[in-house]
Amino acid sequence: MHDHQRLSSDVSETEKPQNHKELTPREVEIKKLEESSDGYIKEWKELKKEVGKMTVDFWAFKACFTFCMMFVCCMATKEVSLFIPMKPPLLGNLLVGEFVISLFPFVHFLIRRRQVKAEIKAKNEDIECEGDIGKIVFDSEKEGNEEYLEFYMDQLKKFNDVKSKEVSILEEEIRLLKEKNIRWEITVYTICAITFWICFIHTTLIAFHTGKQEDIRDAKGLVLGTIMITFMFLIRVVPYISCAPCSLFSACCRSIRGYWTRRNRIAHKLQNL
Repeated sequence: MHDHQRLSSDVSETEKPQNHKELTPREVEIKKLEESSDGYIKEWKELKKEVGKMTVDFWAFKACFTFCMMFVCCMATKEVSLFIPMKPPLLGNLLVGEFVISLFPFVHFLIRRRQVKAEIKAKNEDIECEGDIGKIVFDSEKEGNEEYLEFYMDQLKKFNDVKSKEVSILEEEIRLLKEKNIRWEITVYTICAITFWICFIHTTLIAFHTGKQEDIRDAKGLVLGTIMITFMFLIRVVPYISCAPCSLFSACCRSIRGYWTRRNRIAHKLQNL
């Protein structure tokens, strides 16, 4: 008897209709718009943070470039001393002078990078709140109001259009920052690699020509540095070589387009005078 009651209860439970509320086409569209809105907000926040990170990297590349130029100047002075005999005190003073002159912009760029990094860190804390400004919030009390649902959909569409444009602007800004940082990076590693190879080849030729132990020691001293900078050049620069002409072409096109835009704007103003 007990088993019969349990079986009948199980059957009755399986026969109970499952009340799943199906969404209407309008509710489905509203849900998609809300998901798009959340996606745009999340992407906007990430892109904002990426812009700040690339700005910090830009100042770091400037500092690296200054250090690179200081190194190039020292190597050039060393090369000149091979052709023009210099007393050790004079050569030392020249090298110290070049170091001191390059030290000021190097320290300036490092300090500027630190300041920008602190500013970006403070801004990143506000981005989470800033990204939600203007977000459309659904009023649950008016859930069954058709006019309100229509108004809510219209507001969501407008919000998504605005955020979509802001995201596109940020993506373009990031692309330009990437191109600028890549150009700085290519310049730094290329100058270092060329300088090392010129000095290495020159000192090697001198060592072969003179056969002096001092010259041979100088040539051997540049081997490790030349190998390391060449390795870094291959890792950091070679992947961008194929893209460099395209970036240069794009930059030229933007410059020409900007020139014609300004020219047409000035001509239009002159016509209206």
